[in-house]
Amino acid sequence: MVQIGRDEAHASLMETLDRLEGTGSRIPCRAGPITSSTVWISEDPDDQVQAARRCVGCPALEQCDAYGLTFTREGGVWGGRTVAERRLVARRMRRAAAA
Repeated sequence: MVQIGRDEAHASLMETLDRLEGTGSRIPCRAGPITSSTVWISEDPDDQVQAARRCVGCPALEQCDAYGLTFTREGGVWGGRTVAERRLVARRMRRAAAA
């Protein structure tokens, strides 16, 4: 399995979001005023839960989730998961892979 770096993975995800948005797809983390967008990067667990709920139906959910599970030190919501959820799932995945 080829592991790509954080910068390359982030750029790829952003390109996907740009492409989808350019074709008219609604990207929840890019929709709405700036003030509502801050929940995506908030450190407040309640804000993160609110943002994660908005991810439902996002066409980039799977790629975003993979990014968040690979780069668990990234703050904010990725792939419909809060920071705590991503770290828990990533830890479980590492344990399963080691077994």
